[in-house]
Amino acid sequence: MSSPNRSYRVVQAGPEHDAGMARLLEESAFDGPIAVSYRRRPSVIASYKKEADEGLLYVLLHGPEEAVVGMGAVTIRSVWLNGRWQRMAYLSGLRITPAHQKAFLLIPRMYERMYQSTKDQVDLYLTTIVSDNTDVIRMFEKKRRAMPEYRFETELETYLIGSKPVRKEAQIRPQERKTNGCADPAWLAARGARFFGTGENYGYLLKPYWKQYLIKSYRGAYRLLSVLPTEKFFLPRFPKPGTDASYLAAGVYADHDMPRIVDTLRRQTPADFLMLSAVQGSPLAAHLKRLTPVVYRTRLYQVLFHEAEPQDLRGLAVDVSFL
Repeated sequence: MSSPNRSYRVVQAGPEHDAGMARLLEESAFDGPIAVSYRRRPSVIASYKKEADEGLLYVLLHGPEEAVVGMGAVTIRSVWLNGRWQRMAYLSGLRITPAHQKAFLLIPRMYERMYQSTKDQVDLYLTTIVSDNTDVIRMFEKKRRAMPEYRFETELETYLIGSKPVRKEAQIRPQERKTNGCADPAWLAARGARFFGTGENYGYLLKPYWKQYLIKSYRGAYRLLSVLPTEKFFLPRFPKPGTDASYLAAGVYADHDMPRIVDTLRRQTPADFLMLSAVQGSPLAAHLKRLTPVVYRTRLYQVLFHEAEPQDLRGLAVDVSFL
């Protein structure tokens, strides 16, 4: 009897797979109080390459027509970590269509392809899982011989905060910070980031036009909030279902004056909301919690291939532009 796995194969994605990956992403809405579909138009491949120094995608193909039924991505960037610049790879975009869940056993093959194609240029592999996705958490935290180890590091919180009346301030040229997890300011600037604050303590705004958040529906309290003029209270504005959110990614690298920097970012450009990520329990998270009721939580993992030694990630700065 032939193995069902023979009808599947994993390959590096090319332009011919772009439309299939786009369908897969748009069909894979994240459910919950705010149901969202993450889209990457006009090109999935170009989108991943835009947000990284290097972006590699792999697809799971099925049958003689080689339909795209699964995918995964690895994006590589430089971050300052443990006293030196390191190359960080973020594993994301893992999707399999419900009709082909049996092919989950091929995911190790996809991960191994990601690792083999990047191991000579990557120092650290990270990924995240939405905290209330308990089935996926159990699946990946269970150690399997064919899979890399998912080592839990910390809970991350991503806050959606509202804009305030525009009050333009002069932009600055930030200095390079030697703080765990900080991105190279030149890398951010090359993608359109604008910086505010002082040289050493600053925040940035970035419009990631290469990826979109399509609002599918609201539930519970968010359904009520979505019909209220929340922007009048400087809370996030809730786009109508069926539309893309107008949002900005933001980051804060500061040891002091953090509230003023956050306030400055909120006053630069009108938007439905700004997205800011912080480690749970950090000073930044404590401040953002006072500004908005809209927050989603994810678990950060260090992905260890072939029993690699983990790195110390204490004090890691979390940048929503990396997630």
